[in-house]
Amino acid sequence: MHSFKDATGREWPLRITIGAAERLKESELKADLLALEVGDPPLSTRLSLDHPFRFHAIFILLELEAQRLAVDDQAFCEALDPPAIAAATNAFWEELLDFFRALDRLDLVKLVEAGKNVIEATVTHNVKQVERNLPGAIEMMLSQMNTRPPTFGSTSGSLPESSDSTPDRLLSASSIGP
Repeated sequence: MHSFKDATGREWPLRITIGAAERLKESELKADLLALEVGDPPLSTRLSLDHPFRFHAIFILLELEAQRLAVDDQAFCEALDPPAIAAATNAFWEELLDFFRALDRLDLVKLVEAGKNVIEATVTHNVKQVERNLPGAIEMMLSQMNTRPPTFGSTSGSLPESSDSTPDRLLSASSIGP
């Protein structure tokens, strides 16, 4: 069994059993953990890339504990700050791997491991691409900032004279009339 803490400090013991998998399959998500490769996109892809979907699935797996703690799905998701998201994600994948190993479903173990590797490789690739493109993007933004006309409230550029300081626009009491 794997567990994680949410932002409130609540400990969530995540244990995937046949009963929990059945609850998930019968839920509004219709997610069958024993058929990760099924669907369009496949369930494994949705669990990997669709964060709200994954956390609703995790909540359903934790439903009995949530009922005991009187926590609904909205309160559960609200308590998932970035550290809790990372911990819950890790606990979910590790528990899922343990579940498939116990069932001797090495095909699903390989599928989950491959999915984790693809995500890690994608993130690594994206970080490298951002790092490679960042200097050029910064330079382009700076050059655009230097060629744009001044905006209202800017201290640069010339503004028309104020009517208060323009002598021919000032009205005297004698020019208004009786």
